[in-house]
Amino acid sequence: KRTAAISKHTNAFKVNEDVVIPLHRMGEYTLGIERINIELSLHNKLALVTALQALFTTGRLPLGKDDDAREIPSAELLEDRVQQALALLREVGSTWQSWLDGLDTGFFEPLQTHELRASWKTQILKPLQGIFNGVAFEPLLAECKRIHKEVLRGRVWVALHMHAGDGNVHTNIPVNSDNYQMLQTAHAAVARIMTLARSLDGVISGEHGIGITKLEFLTDDELANFTAYKKRVDPEGRFNKGKLLRDAAHPADLRNAYTPSFGLMGHESLIMQQSDIGAISDSIKDCLRCGKCKPVCATHVPRANLLYSPRNKILATSLLVEAFLYEEQTRRGVSI
Repeated sequence: KRTAAISKHTNAFKVNEDVVIPLHRMGEYTLGIERINIELSLHNKLALVTALQALFTTGRLPLGKDDDAREIPSAELLEDRVQQALALLREVGSTWQSWLDGLDTGFFEPLQTHELRASWKTQILKPLQGIFNGVAFEPLLAECKRIHKEVLRGRVWVALHMHAGDGNVHTNIPVNSDNYQMLQTAHAAVARIMTLARSLDGVISGEHGIGITKLEFLTDDELANFTAYKKRVDPEGRFNKGKLLRDAAHPADLRNAYTPSFGLMGHESLIMQQSDIGAISDSIKDCLRCGKCKPVCATHVPRANLLYSPRNKILATSLLVEAFLYEEQTRRGVSI
């Protein structure tokens, strides 16, 4: 899997839901995660079909010109090809939907072993290239590829890495924080992961503890001893306000916490989508701060201080982006 989103900063985040699974049930856990990943992948593929269908039904297709510089194709020819494309998308979408609906009736294992594969390249792109062949259709095919890239960027998947021999599993979900729908899909996946861990006699408190993001998955009985102790030593709720308590006087949710890495990412994504800060963030997101660009950087000054390093300029830009997001969220009352 490509885990580039994990290394990106500012507009990407790794949701880390570490759990502890009994070693003899680890195989069941990995199979459960595989099931979740296959479902998420098929949902993403079906979203692509929907997006392409919307393109072909708008009536405003991007077209070029033929070698004789005449506008083509004719309306009749274009309509025929559009109908062929829509028929293709209906057929492929129906096939992928049947796989998704039939995961419990025989399709899971063939999809897991890649005997069956939902492929954009072979099942959609290649047939579309056959339908829309010619120079005039190159802009249309380019738009299809752009849509695919955009939809694929919002695909949620779960990656696992774990400690050897102790059952502690880091269950990571890379997400782009400027994609609101992706965040909601990831949150739903987290709920399924917690349910899966508990069903295998595992616990949801790995080495990273509980914090405030796993509170909704704890029962009142599990919180009872901690709540009683907290009320005894801190009756006015001054310490870690809003943490791990479930009562009306001291609600334990994200309203009293600034945490751009999780709870407020939905708000952050909306701000980035509606302002220029998203484009600025996108321009620096791929920097891993390796320093290899210095020999060709036009702004780097050798032997100068770190302010003249391209790596530090990008780091400073990312900090300014974070500061802007913090100011926007606090000024608008999103957090306090």
